[in-house]
Amino acid sequence: MNVEVSILIPTYNSSHFLLECIGSILRQKFQNFEIVIIDDYSTDNTQIVIEQLQGLTNKIFYYKNFNEKGLIPALNYGITMCNGTFIARMDADDLMSVDRLDQQIRFLKNNLDYVGICSSMQLINENYEYLSNSILNESETTCKFMMLFCNMYVHGSMTLRKSYLPDIVYDMEYENCEDYELWIKLLDKYKIKNLTKVHHIYRIYPNPNKSKDYLKTQTINVLKLISRHLDYYEITYNERELLIHYSLFQNKVSCGTKQEIVNWLNKLFNSEHIVKNFPLSFLNHQKDRMFEQLKLNEI
Repeated sequence: MNVEVSILIPTYNSSHFLLECIGSILRQKFQNFEIVIIDDYSTDNTQIVIEQLQGLTNKIFYYKNFNEKGLIPALNYGITMCNGTFIARMDADDLMSVDRLDQQIRFLKNNLDYVGICSSMQLINENYEYLSNSILNESETTCKFMMLFCNMYVHGSMTLRKSYLPDIVYDMEYENCEDYELWIKLLDKYKIKNLTKVHHIYRIYPNPNKSKDYLKTQTINVLKLISRHLDYYEITYNERELLIHYSLFQNKVSCGTKQEIVNWLNKLFNSEHIVKNFPLSFLNHQKDRMFEQLKLNEI
């Protein structure tokens, strides 16, 4: 029987989480899958843990990333090693509920115009204590519009149709925001579904890998991506307006006066290609909501 789903897990020094992660996968209701693990130059006992798990199941395939070190090269290499019709993303320190694959794959099989589907998530801390649920917005129109302001999808709970993916899936030019760039690229041709159902358990803990350099690179690349996305809708902007927009992306209003923010949002909502691509009633609702959230109605 051909493998339907490849679960792609890049890992770096996460051996202490792998047993639980893979255990949650092996308990899936949907069982026609392989687990593709890409070891991105780990220095802990990741290989030993994986080899022990391989002794218990033939579903695990372990590869070392011999390309340039980093998440993007590991992911792109991993995709070439995936044999499934669908690729389910998973991070080595997270967990999935037993029905994630069952519900996601059923949807993709029945909706061929969708390239991907992702699920809402439960947040836990390093001691496995519940923090909160993060429920995704199901409205595809809202998600597509709000991608101008933030990433509306969860990388670690996304399942993608492999045949719809571009030759180079993750772009090195957008390091540390590569998933956001991919969703924008895919939404130009296809649809992505969000589920309000929680299938993803996301672990929050101090991560030494996210250094100041990581955050600096992410900021620079998000600015490039926002600029590209505004260009796509032919929205003109100057450097000041771009920084104001980025502050909105960060859920901050520290950059720019309230009047400058109002002027920018009016310009964006009234731009020709935004008006052409989204219903007027929807735009009015979104604008009212944003003005209320940002306390701009007094202007």
